Amino acid sequence: MYLRRIPTPVLSIAVGLALAAASRAQCPAGHQRASDYAYHSHFGAELALSGDTLLVGAPLDDEAGHNAGAAYFLEYEGDGFTEVAKFVPPSSEYGQEFGQAVDIDGDLAVVGSSDHQMAFAAGAGFLYRRGPGGWALEDTLFADEPVHAEQLGTTVAVEGERVVLGAPGTTFYPGRVLVFEKGPAGWEEVQELAAPTDFATRNFGRRVLLAGDRMVVSAAGPQAAVVLVYERGPGGWSHSATLVPEQSPRGLGLLDFDGERIVTTHRIPGGEFDIVPDMTVLLFEFEDGEWKQGQRLEGSGDSMIRFGASAALRGDRLLVGCRDQSFLHMQQEYAELFELEGGHWTSKGRIEPQLGGPGADAFGAAIVLWNDTAILGSPSEYVGNYGGVGALHLFNLPRRVRTLCASTPNSSGAAAELEVECTDKPSELALRAGPVPSTVGLFFCGNPMTPLPSWDGQRCVGGQLWRLPAVASESGALRLSLDLVAPQVQHAFTPGSSWAVQAWFRDTQAGESGANFSSAAQVRLAP
Repeated sequence: MYLRRIPTPVLSIAVGLALAAASRAQCPAGHQRASDYAYHSHFGAELALSGDTLLVGAPLDDEAGHNAGAAYFLEYEGDGFTEVAKFVPPSSEYGQEFGQAVDIDGDLAVVGSSDHQMAFAAGAGFLYRRGPGGWALEDTLFADEPVHAEQLGTTVAVEGERVVLGAPGTTFYPGRVLVFEKGPAGWEEVQELAAPTDFATRNFGRRVLLAGDRMVVSAAGPQAAVVLVYERGPGGWSHSATLVPEQSPRGLGLLDFDGERIVTTHRIPGGEFDIVPDMTVLLFEFEDGEWKQGQRLEGSGDSMIRFGASAALRGDRLLVGCRDQSFLHMQQEYAELFELEGGHWTSKGRIEPQLGGPGADAFGAAIVLWNDTAILGSPSEYVGNYGGVGALHLFNLPRRVRTLCASTPNSSGAAAELEVECTDKPSELALRAGPVPSTVGLFFCGNPMTPLPSWDGQRCVGGQLWRLPAVASESGALRLSLDLVAPQVQHAFTPGSSWAVQAWFRDTQAGESGANFSSAAQVRLAP
C-alpha cells in the first residue's frame, strides 16, 4: 500500500468562476489539482465529504498500473484544502479503477474498485480509518462468494460502522447489494439484498445511498430505471417502496438522498428519433409515512445539455450538474443552484467554468456542498495539451440573507443598505453597509426585533447585542470581514447559526441625533 504525506496545500485561486444570475455575482474560492497531477488520471471524478475532510477519486490514475486508480484525502486547514494522503490499490493490476466510487463518514472512508481481480471484475471495497498517525487501510471488503464480472464497489456508502457496496454487474446481470458491519471478529458481510422477487430487474445496485435506517438503490426495471427504498428493522433491511414518476415513467436515476428527500433524474421520452432526450430532476419526499413525488425541476438550459447529470442536496440548497451531451460537445457545461423558499425550489442562477474550452472538462461530474461552498469535480480538465488531468473548482455561494427592515436616508443622499459580499475564503463573512458619509461606524449582531425608532433611523436588531469592531468608511461604505474560524468569533458564528445584523454610523449632518442605521438583515450560515 502506497501512502504519502503532503505537508503544504496545493491551492491556487481561479479567476474565472461566475454565478450567472441576473447580477452575475463573482464568488471564486479556488481551483485545485492533485499535487502529482498526471495525464488522464481523472482527478475529481468522484467526491465525498464529511466535516472538513474531502475524499477525491481519480479512477484512471496510472501510478499502480494503467488505469489502476487512486484516492486522495484533503483536509481544510483555515484557508484552503490541504492534500494529506494519496492511496492506490495494493496490487498493480491494470484497469482496477480504484476510486471510481468513494464515501466518507467521520473517521471511516471506503473506496470502490469494481474491476479488482480477486475474481475477474468481481470488485471490492477498500476501507480506511483515520487514527493518530493519519489515514490507513483497515480492511478490504469482498463478497463472501465473489461472482465473476459482478463489479462490486461500483457504488459505495458508509455510515457509522456500516458499509454498503453495490454490485450491478454488466448489462444483463441482475445485480445485488452487500451490507458489511464491524463485529467482534472484524468486518463481515451481514446481508445480501436483491431486487424484489416480483420485480424483474437488471443492474440492481448501480447506485446506493445510505442515511440512517434508510437506503435507496437504483436499478433498471422491466420497462425503465427505478429507485427502490429499503428500511432497516430488527431483522435487517427490507424493501419498503419503489419509486416511479407519476407521468412518463421512463428512466429514473438516483442522484442524492438526505433521509427524507430523494433527488432523481428523469428522462423525458421524445419522438422516434429521441437520440438526445430531455432530462428533468424529480424530488420525492417522505410525508405522512409514505414517499410522494414532489417538485419537478426543469432547469434553464437547452436540449443539448443534460440537466441532472449530478446533484448535491444539503439542507435547503440543491446544486444540479448540467453536462453537454451534443455530438460535437460544443456546449458550455455548468451547475444550476436551487434554494428552497416557502416550500418551493427556486433557481438562483448558474456556476460556470471559464478554464479550458467549452465542454472539455466534464465540469460538475461530481458535486458536494460544504457549508456555504460548492465543490465541483472536473475530471476531464486539460493542462496544456494533456486532457483528463482533472481538477476541483471551489465556489463560495452567496450567504442566505433575509431583509428585516428598511433604512432611512442619510447625508449621503440615500439610505444605507446592509449587504453580505462575496469573498474568496469559505470561512470569511464579508459585511458591507452603504452608502454612508465619510464617517465611522460599527456592525452589531443579535436577534430580530420589531423596528424601533432610534437615532435618526430605526433599529431592528435586539436581544443580547454583540458589537463588532469599529471601522471607518471607505468609498462611501462601511466594510468588515470576519474570519469565522477565529477564536473570537467561533462561539457565535457557528455552522447552522442565524444572526440579525445591522450597521450603526455617525452622521452629524443629517439630523439632530447625529447617527443613523443601515437596513438590517438576517444572515444564516449553512450547517
